Amino acid sequence: KHRITCHATPSTVQSFGPPIMSAAWPARRRRHCRLCQRCFVVCPADWGTAAGGVAPLCGCTAGVLGPSMALLPLLCGATLLFCGGNGGCGENRANSAPAGDRLAATLVEAVRSEDPRHFLAVLRLGVRSDQRFRRAVAAVDVAAAEGLPSTDFLLECLDELAAEPAEQSDSATLVGLLSGACAVAADGRARRRALDAALKISVRPSMGSKKEISRPIRNAVRAIYQWNISNYDVEERHLKPLGELFDNLLRIRNWDKALDLLFRLPVAAPHSSIFTSNALHQQAREHPALPENLGRLSECVLWGNEEEVSLYITAQKCALRTALRSTKPSKVAYTCCGSEHKLDWCVEAALQEGMIDFALEMSQSEWRRPPLVQEAHRTAAQQRHGRLLQLPKAVAASITVVDDEQEALAALALLREHRTVGLDVEESRGNGFAVLLQLATPRQVVLLDLQALGACTELGEAWAALVADGEVRKLGFGGMQDLQSVARLPGFRAACRQVKPASYVDVQQLGGKSDMGLAALTEQVLGKPLDKSLQVSDWSRRPLTPGQVRYAALDAWVLLDLFNALGQKTDIRASL
Repeated sequence: KHRITCHATPSTVQSFGPPIMSAAWPARRRRHCRLCQRCFVVCPADWGTAAGGVAPLCGCTAGVLGPSMALLPLLCGATLLFCGGNGGCGENRANSAPAGDRLAATLVEAVRSEDPRHFLAVLRLGVRSDQRFRRAVAAVDVAAAEGLPSTDFLLECLDELAAEPAEQSDSATLVGLLSGACAVAADGRARRRALDAALKISVRPSMGSKKEISRPIRNAVRAIYQWNISNYDVEERHLKPLGELFDNLLRIRNWDKALDLLFRLPVAAPHSSIFTSNALHQQAREHPALPENLGRLSECVLWGNEEEVSLYITAQKCALRTALRSTKPSKVAYTCCGSEHKLDWCVEAALQEGMIDFALEMSQSEWRRPPLVQEAHRTAAQQRHGRLLQLPKAVAASITVVDDEQEALAALALLREHRTVGLDVEESRGNGFAVLLQLATPRQVVLLDLQALGACTELGEAWAALVADGEVRKLGFGGMQDLQSVARLPGFRAACRQVKPASYVDVQQLGGKSDMGLAALTEQVLGKPLDKSLQVSDWSRRPLTPGQVRYAALDAWVLLDLFNALGQKTDIRASL
């Protein structure tokens, strides 16, 4: 079950060293990293290392690793498999910078040499999946600044991905990702070439779950949308595959992508066997989940009824702006992530409402280039900030992001000198692991990067001592789930298992309403709500954006104000 396949090309081997071909990982070859205590696989002598045997390193020295990058240590010159850690401990992070710089330089060099196979191999082998879009955009931008044909290079990458065998499961995902990295408007020839690649991907057979089966279809529509392909780019040979693509979208009941395809390419509908047989209206009656107006709207798009389509778009945009003004605008992200046209409208509405950080987050998380922020948007943002609770300027200037173990130990030691500390935890989207720990005092906020520090046992012991210290009051919100989330980290697990939290106060229970969220309670008690627009942000991405840093710091610091106000009302004397 631990078998991997090497995708290295001759250029990759020249850059990173000899490849490791497919090989099983027997249990007897597993060891533990001396830095992060995670399990890794040693390199047998017949694979060849500089020492001629087992290399005394693990993937921590590469600095940008994860469970999906088995060959990552090739970046630092060691021919061994990955460590399961999240970047190594602080004492070893100095070794990670050269690997990151080398990775960026290698991607740029692959674009300069017009070698798409090398570029794709580096993306697959050396870049975490959540960083691939950012790395690809950076490499393409450098090439474009040097006057290189970056659009042609991306098209060559799409052709290469479309020609890969069906067993290569991430080809469709990379097609969607690289389509969003294009920086300039493509001409008709380029759009037709992108359409060819998208249609080849869409008919690729897939096995597994419903999500895996629909991945080629979804990413084909994403590519069509991102390359701005219109009816004018469609040739006779494209009509039948487009009709089949529309049929497949209706069969898997992906209504959002079906509308995306209709808005971008209405010519696809007449060549759909489902649409032309009026079965769409039958499906609307049989499946309540199908939007009632899908059949009518698709007919309006097909027959050019621009007035009714315009009314639909205006109504949708107004609904989005109204939802963004609510106390939890992040809920809008869930409704828009599956639809390309809704995502465009959501980003546009967010900018008009002054939610610049939210618009940038939505764009990056959905593999899109950041939108153009105008002066009117900045003015709206300033007006919006005046209506929301903000950190005091002195506290905002003292926010510290810590990713070094020794600095983190010193920060925890200073925190134990305070009587009250507010704490909050941000978790990653996919697996729910704690990736950021926020600790606040009245005058300072410390953000501990748990992706870099989560495997450090000494820090885990220091954190357990703080949790068990009855002299320090810990303020949380919503029970003890934040403490439990941190206690599941590898470096913290053993120490936290032996201690019992002391002097922990749940501010939500102190407010007397267990069903009230932090933003609503803040507005009720302090008079202004919190900005929760980044609640669904990708907290595992590094580096954190300035908006994420402010959001995370305020979530922990506001607990101190709430406790002080609620404590006075309930005769709990809190002297901060």
